[in-house]
Amino acid sequence: MLNVLIAEDEKYMLDILSKYFEREDFNVLKANKGTEAIEIFEGNKIDLAILDWIIPEIDGIDVCRYIKENSNTKVLILTAKSQNDDEIEALEFGADEYGKKPFAPRILIIRAKKLINYGYKTTVGDITIDITKKRIYKGDKEIKLTKNEFELLMVFVKNK
Repeated sequence: MLNVLIAEDEKYMLDILSKYFEREDFNVLKANKGTEAIEIFEGNKIDLAILDWIIPEIDGIDVCRYIKENSNTKVLILTAKSQNDDEIEALEFGADEYGKKPFAPRILIIRAKKLINYGYKTTVGDITIDITKKRIYKGDKEIKLTKNEFELLMVFVKNK
């Protein structure tokens, strides 16, 4: 099961987002402040972070910057800010995707899944790579790789 960190200070919105992602079989870790989001990030393997831009203590952009400086975790900034300059700023600070409130839940789920290649597999010759689970198979046999070996393999696959 993949871990999604959702940082949102509005309880109602946090509950709605959590329910939608739980229905899609994500393990949801919730934060309502930026400091709490960083603590959760540091204590867990996070596959995707969905961050409200305006949250208490540390804003979502600074949390995004921290996550990107310390991992390859995908980040989606979700905000009521709607100016093009806001979107540009979020993307320049490392966000992989930008969503505007109000949002359509199905569209948000699809964007999130695309960010992390959820359910995505690729085949090279007789090798199958399950990108979501970070596993490699030759036929029916799993090939064990370290994290660095897997990441190097993905560089080769993406640049083939």
